[in-house]
Amino acid sequence: MVNFDKKVFYVVNIITVIYALVIIFISINSTSIIYKEVVKKNQNIEKEYNKALEQYKKVIVFILNNNLIKNLNYFNAFVDMTCDLPFAKKLEIVKANNIAISVHGNSKTTKDKIFTGIIGCYSGECIKIFVNKRDVLIKISKETLGVHDKDLIVPLNKFSLLITSINAMLETHKNFLFLNLLYFLILYLFQSPLMIIKNIRLNEAYNSLSNITTKTQNDLNKMTNEQGYFYDSILCLQGLIDNYFTYYAHQLITMDVYVESVDIITILHKVERFFKYQIYKKDLKFILDSLYPSCIARSDKEIIFILLLNFIFKAIYRASVSSKISIKITKIKNIINIKIDDNGYEYKQKTSEKIQIFELPAPFFKKLCQKIQLEFKEVRKGERGTVFIKLKTEFEVEEFENKNKPGNVIKLKIYDKKN
Repeated sequence: MVNFDKKVFYVVNIITVIYALVIIFISINSTSIIYKEVVKKNQNIEKEYNKALEQYKKVIVFILNNNLIKNLNYFNAFVDMTCDLPFAKKLEIVKANNIAISVHGNSKTTKDKIFTGIIGCYSGECIKIFVNKRDVLIKISKETLGVHDKDLIVPLNKFSLLITSINAMLETHKNFLFLNLLYFLILYLFQSPLMIIKNIRLNEAYNSLSNITTKTQNDLNKMTNEQGYFYDSILCLQGLIDNYFTYYAHQLITMDVYVESVDIITILHKVERFFKYQIYKKDLKFILDSLYPSCIARSDKEIIFILLLNFIFKAIYRASVSSKISIKITKIKNIINIKIDDNGYEYKQKTSEKIQIFELPAPFFKKLCQKIQLEFKEVRKGERGTVFIKLKTEFEVEEFENKNKPGNVIKLKIYDKKN
């Protein structure tokens, strides 16, 4: 039901927007048509106005030519009888050499004033009359053009004509526009409560999400603190392991090789957990790529764990922050190949009196590799470091001259086939 209401709400608003655009287009088109008509009427009024001024001038010339009475009342009576134009308000007799005569007297310079002066001359004698410009335009608008619009009784500029056209459009379509405004008002009044309700619900949802976010943030902070304690515990355990391994390391060289089935992938996951803090601290990605769910070799599990621990530690030590450590495992016949890639810096071993389980001295490290017949090669190109490791799936027992020499005794863990 809520989705249906939303769809109806959106459809109504989209239709309303389209309808509003149509109304705007119709209004602009109507205003354009009215503007053209108004411009045309205004031009006709100006034309008729100029004709009226010429008629006044002809009357003046006729009176002077026929040496008729030169007073205001006679002039207005003659105008009323011949031209049917508004009466002049004032009449003056002037000499031709005292004025500058233009084609229409001085009507061009004074037509925007209340009174327009019109001068007519004949044989060196001139008469100047003053007529009310507004009266002339009103008479032209009513009688000549059939127009009775107060906005069209005087010639106007383009901007004024545009305003006049807009007013005329609004006057013509006022009922239509009123109904549309009423529709928009009703739509607004109808949707406003819905929008208020929706805003209230959104505020409630926001407050709920804000509370959940705050709670989640608190839980996350708590988990972060617990994680910090956990990592501190890891570091403490690693320190204890190193203290123990310092005394145990030399025995590892001399002790017997304990051959059993070792899953290399399981060992690598244990190494990842061992370095969980270091991986988190440098924001590294530990990527283990293997086509096999398990990769079994017959060798000493403890020594393999320690050697892989050292290989991975070097990769972590070299790796740049927020980079990745990629480990790829392949198997060809009786050889397991492990390839470790990292991007970062050169590895520089720290000098320390204490032997750390994950940072063995080079001679000690090589002896352990020889003891379980593990081969490795380190290659570096630019910032990329790669370690290639080869491990036999079956431990090969070698014959030694002195079988009683410590470290030469090989103990095999025999599995019963039934088990």
